[in-house]
Amino acid sequence: MSFYRPPKTPSDGKESGKNSAQNRTTYVDRVRRLLNIIRLSQGGRPKIEELATICQVSERTIYRDIDKLRELGIVISLHPVTHRVSISDPVYLPPVQFTLEEAFTMLTLCFEAAKEPVFPLLDAIGEATCKLFGALPRKITDQLRPLTGKVMMQKAPIHLHDGSRVAFDMVREALMKNRAVLMKYKSPKDADAMTTRLHPYQILFARHAWYVIGWASLFKEIRTFHIGRILEIQVTDEKFETPKSFSLDRYLGNAWSLIPEPGPDSDVEIRFSPLVAQNVSEVRWHKTQQVEKNDQDGSVIFQVRVSGLYEISWWILGYGKEAEVLSPPELRDIMRKHIEELTRIYLAD
Repeated sequence: MSFYRPPKTPSDGKESGKNSAQNRTTYVDRVRRLLNIIRLSQGGRPKIEELATICQVSERTIYRDIDKLRELGIVISLHPVTHRVSISDPVYLPPVQFTLEEAFTMLTLCFEAAKEPVFPLLDAIGEATCKLFGALPRKITDQLRPLTGKVMMQKAPIHLHDGSRVAFDMVREALMKNRAVLMKYKSPKDADAMTTRLHPYQILFARHAWYVIGWASLFKEIRTFHIGRILEIQVTDEKFETPKSFSLDRYLGNAWSLIPEPGPDSDVEIRFSPLVAQNVSEVRWHKTQQVEKNDQDGSVIFQVRVSGLYEISWWILGYGKEAEVLSPPELRDIMRKHIEELTRIYLAD
């Protein structure tokens, strides 16, 4: 596959420089649009009018873009009646010139990910790794071979997502096409499954699993759903627009991890014993955290501002007796209830 390359433009003179900058902007916009059309047409069969809306251009411009893609050798089909666009054959990118450091980094990540490709987006990683390694110059592969297997990464536990690949693909398709999904979902907190229409705004990998965040008709608000817990799903014809005001950072706010809780944020203060003080201090757990070290005994005071207290309470429990909540009182009460329940369980004998 060849890429569209803009012709050279004169660069002398103020007016020429201005025209050159305008032309470069136009060329960049067109290349981005062509790549967007390729991506959308491989992932589904969008209509001309849908592509025009997504790319924010006229339908006539999309027709010209399709002609340009055909000139570049891309087999792209346009249905004469439905005006749907599709690309049946895969589109390959041109070779990339990697340095030794870049190739080593990419292959290390790919080899590690390929060992356990159990969740979406990593299915083809093994094949991609072989292609990457095979495309490198002999001089590079000879230098990389002795390092193979000697640099490893220990992966955190992840949700297996057994049977949820279809759900993931449908959520991704709906997100790309700005289409609502109708889904049946089972939360571990509820006895029965629920059904809702969802406008997917964001797909997020966090806390060992894939999540979709969007507006849910059942709750009339933005919610977070674990993709692995979707029981049934279908993409509908209902179109939606992601609000310009939505951003993942704004939605999560100061949530400790993934679920922002209603109500005002809370200022949390925790004392960690010298045994775990360095471990706590070395990690950036939250964007608002501050750590003060006590030079006399080696303990630290960990301060953070969070939206909700239950998520952080589970993190604190992981440190056992090495962590003591100093404030707020509400979080101390939550920890006290956890401890009372643990005491009841372990002293039941």
